[in-house]
Amino acid sequence: MSWQRFLPPALFFPFLAYVVFLREPVFFTILIGAVVVLGLLEFYNMVQKEDWWFLGLFFGIIIVGQAHQNEFSKIAGGIVYTFISAFLILGLIRPFLIAYISRFSIIAIIFGIGYVAFFISHLILIRNMEEGRQLLLYLFCVVWASDGGAYLIGRRFGRYKGIFKVSPNKSIEGLLGGLAGSLAFSLFLGGSIGLNGLESFVMGLLLSLVALLGDLVESSFKRNVGAKDSGNWIMEYGGILDVFDSIILSAPFFYYLYLFGLGA
Repeated sequence: MSWQRFLPPALFFPFLAYVVFLREPVFFTILIGAVVVLGLLEFYNMVQKEDWWFLGLFFGIIIVGQAHQNEFSKIAGGIVYTFISAFLILGLIRPFLIAYISRFSIIAIIFGIGYVAFFISHLILIRNMEEGRQLLLYLFCVVWASDGGAYLIGRRFGRYKGIFKVSPNKSIEGLLGGLAGSLAFSLFLGGSIGLNGLESFVMGLLLSLVALLGDLVESSFKRNVGAKDSGNWIMEYGGILDVFDSIILSAPFFYYLYLFGLGA
């Protein structure tokens, strides 16, 4: 287990906390805008549709700006998120659906805008909520604790692998480690966003499952085009999408669940 695996988060987390807690929202928007741009470039390169990438970037930046101005329609956004997520989950069961995206440029361009720009921009919407700073801290900690727990336990104790065709190295032990990490941080931080013990447990469980789905979806894209990583920006982690794959589905899920459920 290489120490370089832990260098990027050790450098990035303090910077992220600084941008979230000590600066005006516009600085967080700029950070997420950069993530969206790099993520779109990676996505279009990954599905081999670089010819019309500038259209994706153009509309991606518009979506980031709309999120900063809180001009998303919450109901319409929830419907779009549900539709795309259902398609992705079905795509894990029927891989030809995800493979279909990479066959046509216009479909890949539109899907990239929704999957990368629209989904990730929900981090900006969360930041702009009344308790946005605490909500973001909770979300990042719980989701990345799930990733970290799955990696550490899976590498050390993983024996039963091959449960997911799109990511054959994942083990049952790793999944349990990820769930334990997510639940631990959710129970510890849940009170900071107004969750009781039961709500913290349920939210930690749900976020761990959604984070896993996000990971599997990106693995499916990479497997379909024969790519090991989405990019090579971040040392052993690969690219931006490799780091944010779990957040991509988790951020809008958490936003709408908190908005229409726990935050009501």
